[in-house]
Amino acid sequence: MEETREALVQKLLDIYSKEGNYETSVPGVWVHRSERNKVPKPHIYQPMMIFILSGTKLIKFGSAEKIFSPLDYFLTVLTAPVTSGIVGVTSEEPYLALSIDLEAEVITSIAYEMGLKPQSAEPAKAASCVPMSVEMQGALVRLCNTMNNPEEGRILGPILKREIFYRVLTGPLGYSVIRFNSLRTSEYQIARAVDWIKINFKEPLAIDDLAKKVFMGRSTFHRKFKEVMTVSPLRFQKELRLQEAHRLMLLKNLSVTQASYEVGFEDPKFFTREYKDYFGLSPRENIKKIRAEEGIN
Repeated sequence: MEETREALVQKLLDIYSKEGNYETSVPGVWVHRSERNKVPKPHIYQPMMIFILSGTKLIKFGSAEKIFSPLDYFLTVLTAPVTSGIVGVTSEEPYLALSIDLEAEVITSIAYEMGLKPQSAEPAKAASCVPMSVEMQGALVRLCNTMNNPEEGRILGPILKREIFYRVLTGPLGYSVIRFNSLRTSEYQIARAVDWIKINFKEPLAIDDLAKKVFMGRSTFHRKFKEVMTVSPLRFQKELRLQEAHRLMLLKNLSVTQASYEVGFEDPKFFTREYKDYFGLSPRENIKKIRAEEGIN
């Protein structure tokens, strides 16, 4: 399969000849190319799969840190806080990856058709990584072969994505996806709590109230949330706030004070300390640095 991967990589590099993040003709599928190493930084990953085709990517989720090599794929079932960077790449051997948005309704439909139910009692994580199977590699090649043709991408892309979702469900991470999408599992309850925090992250978070919303006791909820997300509910809320404030300052030109109030912080000085602890630089220093690196005015 290595020859197939190399041919696929060369084809994508020819199509996407410059560094950047490209939306393809297949809805929900992106190509990512980088010719620079990128220092690991905190991010909030939405539910998706990342397939590494060339180069290596470092991802830290909780206490687990891993270097992802070609033919590995990373799966986030829920919105997840991670630290990620790109290492060991050059203009001659750039980093190349494909990401696919996870479609819960499609996956649930496939699981229902297959009669799949949560079997394993092993706790599922919001994010995991495994090597691609030969079957998954074949499905990925077929998907990529449609991306340079708008009509094929639009018509065949969703069918081929469905095959990839099927391969996930029948692979080693299938149990995890099923547990997060099955009623009466603790993972499903935590997923609902994550969704609630995502929508209401600007508001004060009362753990007792949120635990009741998902029909769990406070201590059980706190323990299960940390098992799944590797961080506490309050820490997750804070990371969402910091990421949104970062986006507002970088792309909307909000001041530090404006951004801090906008996302729910009551004290801009406290926000600045939390931001520096999270991103490694003060808000002004970090925004200035990123704008210079990315050419953002």
